Amino acid sequence: MAEEFRLFLRTAAYIVIAGVAYWVVSLEPSGTVLLAALAAALLAFILVGRAFSHDRSSMGTGSLLARANAFIGFADRPDEPGPMENPPGLVPLASASPILSAGGAVLLGLGLVLGPWIGVPGLIVLLTGILGWLQPLDRT
Repeated sequence: MAEEFRLFLRTAAYIVIAGVAYWVVSLEPSGTVLLAALAAALLAFILVGRAFSHDRSSMGTGSLLARANAFIGFADRPDEPGPMENPPGLVPLASASPILSAGGAVLLGLGLVLGPWIGVPGLIVLLTGILGWLQPLDRT
C-alpha cells in the first residue's frame, strides 16, 4: 500500500512544480489556483490515508526522519508483499462493452444538448453496453 502513497506524493510534487512554473510563465490566477487545489487534494489524500492506515506500528519510534519515512511509506515491513507480488485475480474476457457504454454515455450527453433524436439511440447503446458488461463471466 505504500507504493500507492508514494505515487500520490510524486504526483502532488509534480503538480506543485508545474503550478509554480505555470504561474511564473502565465501570471494567470485561475489555472494556478486550480493546480494548487489539485496538489492540496492529493496531499490531503495522503495525510488522511496514512492517518487511517492499519500499519502505524513503526511511526512512533525512531528519529524524526525515520518517522517521516514511515509516514510516507519508505519504511515498509519486509514481510509485506509488494503491489505486484499478489497473485492475479479473475480477469474478465475481452469485450466491447466498455467502449459501447462510453459511446452511449457520450451520445446520451449530446442528446441532452441537441435533442432526443441523438439521446434515444445513445440511451439504447448505453444500456446495451451496461448489460453486456454485467453479464457473468463464462470460463468454459
